[in-house]
Amino acid sequence: MRLTRSVIASLLIAGLVGCMTEKRKRAEFFAQQEDTSGKPPKAKDKQSQPPPFTRAEAEDAIVEAVIVRFVREASQLKPVAEAIFVGFTPANADPNPGYLKRFEKLKTPVFPISSAARVDDGGWIDKASGKRGVVLRIERIDWDGFYAVRVPYVWAANAGNEHAAFFPLVWKRGRWVVQFTTKKALCP
Repeated sequence: MRLTRSVIASLLIAGLVGCMTEKRKRAEFFAQQEDTSGKPPKAKDKQSQPPPFTRAEAEDAIVEAVIVRFVREASQLKPVAEAIFVGFTPANADPNPGYLKRFEKLKTPVFPISSAARVDDGGWIDKASGKRGVVLRIERIDWDGFYAVRVPYVWAANAGNEHAAFFPLVWKRGRWVVQFTTKKALCP
């Protein structure tokens, strides 16, 4: 009887130890991996070395690169977008006002999504200034190792006419850079 209880208890503990929360997974994302094989270490390449940034710093820089690139692409729309309204899904959360100060020098202003209002023709305007704009909802950041990510997003110049796309980014020369092949970001 005792043996059975101890075996069940061991299995239960092993099962609980194997469960990890998302928060712990994020914390372990940048944890350095120990080599317990006893073999001599291989020559380290860039992909196996821990990155020179924390995940939070990286996510801020990635979102900044995405917004800057989107603003550049939106300037090619006809009619030209006078404003960009940024939100983070799933709750359409506004960016931090301090974070939005990073975009003050851009030609096209960047506003939180809560400042956007629909107009009768289905477009979006800024509630305060009346500038017409484009809504950009950043879905998430999909990590592909330490130095490459994919950022899915949805944008809409008119209500009911949304377009989904993604930006692939890589870490190059100390910053996050948007990579493109032949497609433009804002292809309806």
